[in-house]
Amino acid sequence: ETPTHDFSKKFQIKTWEGKILFAAQDEESSWSPPLSASNPNDEALEFDLDSFDVEKAKKNGNNTVVIKYMAPHNSKRFSINISGGDHRQYDNIFFHFNPRHYEKGGQLVLNNKQEGMWGQATNVPLSRMPRIFGQKACTLMIQIHEEGYDVFVEEKHCARLEHRNDMKKIDNLSLQFPATDDRGKAEKWTVYKVWWGHKKLMAQEDRLTGVGGANSFAGLHPKRLFIKGLKPVKNESDIDLRRANFERFFRKYGGARGVTVNIPANSTFAFIECDTEQLADLAIDEMSDQYNIKRARRKKHETLKEGHTQSRDTSEWD
Repeated sequence: ETPTHDFSKKFQIKTWEGKILFAAQDEESSWSPPLSASNPNDEALEFDLDSFDVEKAKKNGNNTVVIKYMAPHNSKRFSINISGGDHRQYDNIFFHFNPRHYEKGGQLVLNNKQEGMWGQATNVPLSRMPRIFGQKACTLMIQIHEEGYDVFVEEKHCARLEHRNDMKKIDNLSLQFPATDDRGKAEKWTVYKVWWGHKKLMAQEDRLTGVGGANSFAGLHPKRLFIKGLKPVKNESDIDLRRANFERFFRKYGGARGVTVNIPANSTFAFIECDTEQLADLAIDEMSDQYNIKRARRKKHETLKEGHTQSRDTSEWD
């Protein structure tokens, strides 16, 4: 039987592909949130997740945090945060993992935080996951890649939080185990071991049905159109000319102010935003003979911006 403070061999944690950030030799040398803590950052356990490059995560870059822990049956909750180096005392959090034992029958809450404000939470019933509370020990894996953060509990893919930040500019991350929740209530769990390094991505992109949070933002924009198959534009004058032409050709679909046209440099496509969803439908019907035109996909940050104000009351820690 694997000791409570060590990883099972079935997880194939290779020491040469990463490093141990924290290792308890026995029960006494483990870490638990101190009862004296008054806020999340007070006496929290923190580590640097160095040498991170989201574009290398799939091939050979550091991409996986593995945590061996125990949350007793009477624990109400605990949490884990991953942020960038400039987190401003964790006012900015990229990934927030927060299982809540007794809330609404038990829920895992995934979220982010920007400038002190929580985003739109992803909630996953604990009943759909291996037991997180009341086990002698449990192994949690968080894999970070181009799509987001994949959560595995005892090897089962349980949830995903898709990126809400531009990760291409991030080269180091911070890992935090807060001491309390936002209201200063102590969190109850024990950390035995933490590993950071490279591990082959475990998520199967063709089998994400039932994985909480996966494909959360795969929606079409109600008013924005995507036109492809255009001749490349290579300089500012060409871009300006094409923008002016589209503004003229699509004028009636833009309401009183006209359409908004976005043409990236060196591109063979363009985005056109209409005034209403109905006018966007009309534009597709009337202009599809001239252009290869369809609805554009909604950007992730747009969905989150809309959800930010809609879900503030339900997305906080408490």
